Amino acid sequence: MFETKTLTGTAVALLVFTAGSFAQAPMSAEKLALYRGADREQILLEGARKEGKVVFYSGMIANQALRPLMEGFSKKYPFVKAQYVRIGPSEMLQKVSAESNANQFAVDVFENVGVETASRAANLNMPFWSPEIAAYPEQFRKEPTYWVPVRMNYLGPAYNTSMVSAAELPKSYEDLLDPKWKGKMAWSNSLQGAVLFVTNLRTAWGEEKAMSYLQKLSKQDVALIASSPRTVVDRVIAGEYAIALSIFTHHPILDAKKGAPVKPLNLGPIASTVSGIMLARKPPNPHAAMLLMDYILSAEGQKVLRDAEYFPVRTDVSALDSLNEVVPSKSGTAENYISPEATTADLKNSQDIFDKLFGSR
Repeated sequence: MFETKTLTGTAVALLVFTAGSFAQAPMSAEKLALYRGADREQILLEGARKEGKVVFYSGMIANQALRPLMEGFSKKYPFVKAQYVRIGPSEMLQKVSAESNANQFAVDVFENVGVETASRAANLNMPFWSPEIAAYPEQFRKEPTYWVPVRMNYLGPAYNTSMVSAAELPKSYEDLLDPKWKGKMAWSNSLQGAVLFVTNLRTAWGEEKAMSYLQKLSKQDVALIASSPRTVVDRVIAGEYAIALSIFTHHPILDAKKGAPVKPLNLGPIASTVSGIMLARKPPNPHAAMLLMDYILSAEGQKVLRDAEYFPVRTDVSALDSLNEVVPSKSGTAENYISPEATTADLKNSQDIFDKLFGSR
């Protein structure tokens, strides 16, 4: 009897231990990314303490945004070493694709301009959920959530204030067709430059009106700069060109603060795009990754980006007053939001139109 009781007690103890072990078994990264239980934060914190690291790829400027963003995260979670890599959109896609092909991801979380649909098509990311998403505009809360925007981008023209007087300042896109601007305008060959300019007019005006306008613009000898929109602004500041087309409109404001002779030119429609944050398909540090995404999407994280002179997306965090002149809703300028899906859908046609009308420049 004694032996039987001992065996029964051992069996019960084993069952209790086994059940507890199953209850505490770690979730897969896929389940963790979508988990909404009341103990979510506790699970993330415990897991992140063990991981001790998170890696973030981004196109944001390092000293201006990435460093303060990671410092804010590390202050809140000192047990996680936050690392970042600043990298452009094309290079980022190549890097993450190489990691995916090798089945050895180094990145946990990534974001950049215009990489959302390409990342999804290449199976580089996976759906996730964060309680912070509820504070974002409804149009960005579609499920399954493969990306959530963390910054808005506004793109339009800018001009050199030493070369363009107030009296001759263009008041509309049609004014750019004036012969006096022939050979004095420039744009970038990047997707956020000339091709987005074409997409903006096509989606805002319709094909017929846009094509009529672009055919006329093609006779203005717009210089094509084989670099980023940022470089185009620099060339305008240097006096090489009077007007820049399709640049990030807050850049001239920041340059003007430093004494540069440049200002944004608010011609409607201003193109607006977003930069979405994504979770790598196989993040090496999934718990820390989710904490980082929560932080960047939170009001605290968005305020860091605001103070770094970026445009937050959360409904409860506004841009700096000094940048309001290029925020269409504040300046009264017509805005044309071009979603990542729309950008991708129109990419080939816009590229073909650009190549046909401007490619030889």
